[in-house]
This record gives sequence, C-alpha cells and structure tokens, in this order.
Amino acid sequence: MIQKRNRIRVGTPLTPEMLDSLNALNPVAGLPENFDSRGDWEHTYRIWSCHGYKKSGNDDRGFLKLKRRLTNSGSVLMNVEQNILNHAGFLNTIKSDIECKDDMMATPLQWKIDSMFIGPDGKRIEDLGTRDRAKASDGVINMIRNGLKVQKRLKNVWTGDWCLPDVIQKLPFDETEPVEFDMMEEMSLLRSGQKLKYRGTQKAGVFNQNLHWFQQTGHGILPYDYWLDDRHRLLYFVTLSIAYVLDPEAETKFEKSLLTIDRGRG
Repeated sequence: MIQKRNRIRVGTPLTPEMLDSLNALNPVAGLPENFDSRGDWEHTYRIWSCHGYKKSGNDDRGFLKLKRRLTNSGSVLMNVEQNILNHAGFLNTIKSDIECKDDMMATPLQWKIDSMFIGPDGKRIEDLGTRDRAKASDGVINMIRNGLKVQKRLKNVWTGDWCLPDVIQKLPFDETEPVEFDMMEEMSLLRSGQKLKYRGTQKAGVFNQNLHWFQQTGHGILPYDYWLDDRHRLLYFVTLSIAYVLDPEAETKFEKSLLTIDRGRG
C-alpha cells in the first residue's frame, strides 16, 4: 500500500504551484533588493529532476552557476559552470567563458568551453571530454572542437542558451509580439526559429508573490518556462521534468552530496 501511494503520478506540467507541492522550491533569503539585471550579477541554480511521481524518484542532480560581468571594453562576460550527476554515477562538468555584446540579445562574440566526464570510480574519462574555442563575426561562427575546425553560418538574430537568462531578465513584462531568434544550444548546436513570449503572472506561494512568466518554444527543443520576480530576477525555469531553482547554496549542497552517495548506484 505504501509503495502504491508513492507512485502517484504528477500528471501536469511543472508549474510554480506544482513545484511548490513537490517541495522542489525553497524561499531564497537575503536576495539583494537593488538587483540590476543590466549590471553585474551571479545566480546559482539547483538542478532538480522529477521522475513523474509526486512522492518518489525526485531529487537534486547538480547545479548551474551563471555570473555576469561588465568589462572595461563595454562587452559582457558570462561565466558558466554546470555539474550534473546522472543515475549511473557519471559526473559531467562544464565550464565556459562567453564574451557577449551588451545588447538585448547578449549576442556572443567569442567563447571557450571545457567539458569533462568523471566515472563512478572518480577517474576522468578522457575520450568523452571536449574543448571548444570559437569566435563569431559577420554572420559566421568559426569553432575549433578538440582540434577540428567547424564553421556555422548565421542568418538571424541569435544568442546562446546560457546567455538567455541575461536576455530574459532585460525583457519588459508586457504581452507584445514574441522575441524571435536562433539559439546555440550549449554554444555548439544551432537551434533555429526560437520564440520568447511573456505569458502573464502565475502564483507561487513559497515566494509570497505572483511571478512573471515567459515561455520559449522553437525548433529542436522542448518548451522552456521561466519565472521572474518583480525586479526581473530569474528565480527558476523548467523544461519537461527538469527544474532549475535559484539557490545560492546549491553548489555547496551538491559537493557535500557527492561525499555521501554511492557513485556506483547514482
């Protein structure tokens, strides 16, 4: 009987109220009142996974840290670090530095990405690592991946998925025409025909306020939903069964969890 109760299906999208009921959210204390989406900021998100049931199989799988800094030359530097532990016990670590224009789409100018996998035995798996170096100009991306040259041509306004939080936090809260663009997924795979649309507000009891909701749709991706507070601060976003929840302690919590879990079982 207990096992059956733990297998109650979620059955609906991961809205703010649903995430709250699944204990996936946490009220974030001490957030700066003077948050400026166009200035320097740093967000760390806890990566939470839902396996489709309300009372079992849902857990934290890693963190995503984004840091935005204005440079002396007038550009924007986005520092990215992502760590995800899968259920087989493999840890994927990605670090990236992306220099962008200080425009509405945070258009990337140049970037570097280093990705590595660590097995359940704690050893790095050399064959699965990647190293990217890229520059974009005049509608062309020139990239070197593990020593191999790759070129991609751009036709439209574009940005990267790790730059999207910067983009979304600068958008107005009004239901005008959607923002249309192409997107580089993990700064390596071009996804065309993306749209960002403001959808109004949704209730989230844990934050004691209505949150502003944007939705992203486009070719080659699952829909993304983003929720921001009144100061245009991105509190969390969701795609299918994965939620990214603003949590300044997420990195520390994840590092502690690696010391206590059986990596062989995930």
